[in-house]
Amino acid sequence: MYLKKFMSNTPGRVKAPHNLSFSWSLKHNIFYSRRWFFSDTLQLLGGGNAKMATIRLDVLEKTILSEHRSLISIYDEIAQSIKDIAKDFRRLRVIGVVGCGDSYFSAIYFSYILRKLTNIVALSENAYEMYIHGPRRLDLLIAISASGETRATVDCARWAKKNNIMVVGVTCRRNSSLAEISDKIIYIPLEDRVAVPTVTSLGFFTALSLLALEIGFRAGNISEDDYRELSRRHRALVSSLTCMVGHTYLELIDSLIKKLSVHERNILYFLGGDSQYASALMAMAKFRELRILHSIAFELEEFMHYGSIPLRDDIVFIFVNKETLERGVDAADLV
Repeated sequence: MYLKKFMSNTPGRVKAPHNLSFSWSLKHNIFYSRRWFFSDTLQLLGGGNAKMATIRLDVLEKTILSEHRSLISIYDEIAQSIKDIAKDFRRLRVIGVVGCGDSYFSAIYFSYILRKLTNIVALSENAYEMYIHGPRRLDLLIAISASGETRATVDCARWAKKNNIMVVGVTCRRNSSLAEISDKIIYIPLEDRVAVPTVTSLGFFTALSLLALEIGFRAGNISEDDYRELSRRHRALVSSLTCMVGHTYLELIDSLIKKLSVHERNILYFLGGDSQYASALMAMAKFRELRILHSIAFELEEFMHYGSIPLRDDIVFIFVNKETLERGVDAADLV
């Protein structure tokens, strides 16, 4: 059993979520794309309604290595649209956040961030579970789908409208069913060029962290000074993604893969605390989509709840931020 601890070194301040998970999204995207695993191509089964496809890993890697530029180029556009939408969000008490697959993991991420910043209740659910078993008294439903056509997510948005709940659609397609149903749209002008979602997920993490910040400010839970500082840091963090795709970082990833003999392992465990749990889930999904290795994601406390686990030929990755560093060390000691 091998252990690798991933820790954010972003400086923290007061009670706000500076160690935002979308930086980890880019890191594990690079990790799983490296070709030390198998050949130059992989057969994969994509999420949603996708069919079996063959993907060239060199194309996937080039896509991942360029996605930070796409995000930076549209950052101001996304930030301004979210500010405009959030002007009406002043009396929110309970928010539902839904999606499927990667979009559901983005919903989980948003709920963690919003709870840190505000007193608003954020319920993150798979879209199907929300409209089948969810509460009928939500102040807002945020529905997330890159295509805007995910059946369960669109059905959930329709359910919300029937129950007089305002719907904010987060999507990459303006002319989609979700966009048509939604009262307001957060449009992310990004599109994955390969069958494995990467850049759209990165865009969702970025936009939703901005949305949580705006809602917190409008709700009066964040002072104007903190709002300005957090906005500045958020933008700086997105700009810093450029540093993660340099030649040195790729060499580090390659070295790690070879050192741990990743392709010879049985299972990859991804553990995450706080909002980093969403990063762990996203990493798990990427390895499953590429059918590289069986992968499992745990919330840190859930993993530790079961006591010492005899892991021999497995690898454990631990995602933590400043707030969850101590718990991450405890988990490392456990395995």
